[in-house]
Amino acid sequence: MPSERTQGKDVLLQMLARLTQPRILPYYILFSLYLYLYKPYTHNIENDIIAAVFKALPVWYLAFFVNQKRKAASQNQLNISTISESSSTQNGASSSQRKGSDYSDGTTLPDGDNTDSSLKTHPDSVRFQSFFMLGLLVSSSGDISLEFKGCFELGVLFFGIAQILYLYAMKPLRRKSKFAWLVIPLNVVLYSTLITGSLTNVDIVLAGLYSVLIHSMMFYAISSFESLPSPLTAFSALGASSFVLSDFLIGYTHWCAPLVYGEAIIMFSYYIAQVLLTLGVP
Repeated sequence: MPSERTQGKDVLLQMLARLTQPRILPYYILFSLYLYLYKPYTHNIENDIIAAVFKALPVWYLAFFVNQKRKAASQNQLNISTISESSSTQNGASSSQRKGSDYSDGTTLPDGDNTDSSLKTHPDSVRFQSFFMLGLLVSSSGDISLEFKGCFELGVLFFGIAQILYLYAMKPLRRKSKFAWLVIPLNVVLYSTLITGSLTNVDIVLAGLYSVLIHSMMFYAISSFESLPSPLTAFSALGASSFVLSDFLIGYTHWCAPLVYGEAIIMFSYYIAQVLLTLGVP
């Protein structure tokens, strides 16, 4: 049997392969283009609709990427249903031999998609992909809102809805939780830090609600990794952690005090979070 070190190396190689797959490269190009044209890590950009569109483009591409997977999975489901009906008619059997990575509802992904075998118990890949794609699109609305003066609260609202969609996508993967419960004290510490800043009563409530939502998303992401350890769920857990870091720093710089290299850390951690979460989609 392979040693734990060998298994760990294999997992890292699989994750690296996913990070550098050709289909994800346009995301890096769009992200780099936005950084090159607008240098958002050096100053705040406000009320620039073109800059807002360029900011959202990488996330829109991720939504397109997930939608392509969703279409393939939906078509595969249809094919399986057709084969099952045909097999039942000809042989009186209720099932047929299938290739690919099987899910508990009969969903398979096309061969060559490199879906982790540990995710065979995923209840519905199409459901996961649909919720996640909507989450990305709503996130992009939050990105655009944050670019306009006076729309910070609207941006928080959009991102809150996105966190709900993300956690609903990952929720069925949860079988057990141990370390995931640590997000509760983390939530308390980060929220307690934020409310030391200049917040109105509305801001205190808004920040509290959003903090609960994003940490709930992080809880389910880490729980999915604990339940079904694999490169996919590892991406989800890492992506959720990076998202929490990015959004905490946004709140801190908005309500408390500016940070040295704060904008750069926020920008990179956010885009890293979105691509890691996307790579966690089966």
